[in-house]
Amino acid sequence: MPYSIQINSVLLCFCCLLLAACLPAQQSGRAPIFSGTQYAWNPAMTANFAYIEANATYQSQWSGVDGGPEQLSAGVQVPFTSMNMGLGLQIKQDKIGPLSQTAVQLNYAYHIPTGRSSRLSFGLSGEFGQYRLDPSREITASPNDPLLFSEAMNTSYYNLGAGVYFYSTDMEDWEESYFFAGLSAYQAIPQDLIFGTNTNLPRDLHAYALLGYRFYFDQFFLEPSAQLDYAMDDILLPRFQVLLEMIDSFWAGLAIDGAFSTSIQAGFILDTGGYNYVRVGAYAGTNISPQGLNLGTSYGVIAAYRID
Repeated sequence: MPYSIQINSVLLCFCCLLLAACLPAQQSGRAPIFSGTQYAWNPAMTANFAYIEANATYQSQWSGVDGGPEQLSAGVQVPFTSMNMGLGLQIKQDKIGPLSQTAVQLNYAYHIPTGRSSRLSFGLSGEFGQYRLDPSREITASPNDPLLFSEAMNTSYYNLGAGVYFYSTDMEDWEESYFFAGLSAYQAIPQDLIFGTNTNLPRDLHAYALLGYRFYFDQFFLEPSAQLDYAMDDILLPRFQVLLEMIDSFWAGLAIDGAFSTSIQAGFILDTGGYNYVRVGAYAGTNISPQGLNLGTSYGVIAAYRID
């Protein structure tokens, strides 16, 4: 494109943290912090157990950077156990600097029993949304950048995702020990975002992998896991996490990723009767690398309602 989008304080920090010389394409937000929202990145995880869950989340990153990423989302997962399938819906809004996104995502998952207590799930997702580029929100070192004097522009897009997931348990037994592993392609149809005639933002394929084990002990479980986010041009971000949950009481977790971002999360679980539960939690994090200290803190909250 003839005019560069110079979101210096945001994109340069992002590049440093990913150990890359530049960020050539508009990328999706980071993979989910809360396990209850992972179906947004791997549709095979949609309604993976026999309960309905609706949730809403808010995340804000890099409080020390103007125009840092923000995300607001709401979604629901509904299992159809007699048909070995699940459906999901998510509505989200993302903002970073002058760029914002509003989207709706629909998920479908089919769960195939592979043994007495294991299954392999396949999922598809479709997303439709709109991006808005508002030059008045641009953070630039060039006050004469022609883009600053442009009108706000919108563009629509669509995309597909696909995933596979394995569980060594069935849909009815989440309160037991089990192994899990999965892989998905998100933003699987790379397409440029075209704003008018002068601005073109390329978008890349993403992949998301997750591997872990849940150790169940009577009234609590311990769940270590590792995930890997991948984007084209060899951008890789590993993340390691451990969760502790007391059944029907509370959960807590610690995480660190390959960009030296660390976080802690905690939440409580309220039994409202009739096998219905309210789950409310929050996380806070910071980057402990020398470059990342200037980014400030990140935080997020989640509220969910689960019907067993």
